[in-house]
Amino acid sequence: MSEGAGTCAACGRTYLSRVGIFRDDAGCATCGKPICAACWSEKITFCQEHEDVPVATLADAPKPGEIPAGQVPAGAVSRQSAREMEEGFLSRVRKNFRQLAGIYNPLDGRWYDVIERNTAEYVVDLGAEAAKNAVRDRARSGFNDILASMPTNRAAVCDVFARDFLGAKVKKICLAGVSLSPLDELVKPGWSGSPLGFAAVSQAQRRIVTDPGVFYYLCYFATTGWSGEARDVLANGPNFVSCLVEKQGDSWRITAKDDGRWGDALAVYDLETYAEKRDRVQVFVKRHTFELLMDRLSDRFVCEKTGLPLDVVRASFRDLAQDPFVHLTADEEQFRISRVY
Repeated sequence: MSEGAGTCAACGRTYLSRVGIFRDDAGCATCGKPICAACWSEKITFCQEHEDVPVATLADAPKPGEIPAGQVPAGAVSRQSAREMEEGFLSRVRKNFRQLAGIYNPLDGRWYDVIERNTAEYVVDLGAEAAKNAVRDRARSGFNDILASMPTNRAAVCDVFARDFLGAKVKKICLAGVSLSPLDELVKPGWSGSPLGFAAVSQAQRRIVTDPGVFYYLCYFATTGWSGEARDVLANGPNFVSCLVEKQGDSWRITAKDDGRWGDALAVYDLETYAEKRDRVQVFVKRHTFELLMDRLSDRFVCEKTGLPLDVVRASFRDLAQDPFVHLTADEEQFRISRVY
């Protein structure tokens, strides 16, 4: 048997024999590496390296202004990917804005209804001019095509108003989700693997936090991730609280300095849906078959590795236990699942 011939490229499990485990037509749709019968029956058709890359993305020719996928270094983000991530972030934030029923203002100690007649939701372009200047200064040709594929550091904003004694609208609370990218690098060479520092937060904050009488709930998303310095230096102010969000694979990582004023509002910037979290637990379990076989897959272990809340992990364990080959041991202290035959 050749080296690696008995290893499943999807789950990583090694088998002593190919008989009944691997088929000639059961391989990664991208690279052709073998996939075991167990994964294939679960409709897993990609290896771990390519499972998050749609076939269409690999096959389609890049549009004008976009960087071919083969030219982007591993771990870097291309300009078109940053644009897609910005749009995805704004879409999720705006969806969460619309699910709000009420919001607390720490400045006056009052709750405000978040309803259509006393809110204003919109998107503001913080970096359109900066993107145009970067393209003009660094690109040699295809200016319009490059600009069309670029992120522009947009922010989704939801203002909450109240009526004063004369009936005029007065802004009391502002929620803002801001997407930020290293625009110069995304113009040339067209990609970036550099995490953003706190300077990007400070610059955006000066544009958003403009009224000392308004309380601001702020979220900053970096398409290329945040540096350790940004997470360490992040701080709240007299009339605002801030959090940082970044993508890690399929999940959204959130960093916040909670001084007691966030309350339930922090959930607005938890951009991973409950269903996505439960799906992520199930994918994690499928990738850790050794721990499952050795009875080492506990709720605490999954929480530590994924960063997911305990209640989500336990709910997913209950779902997995519906499988007759999975046994759940549950008590107040710990949930544990194992494989049974």
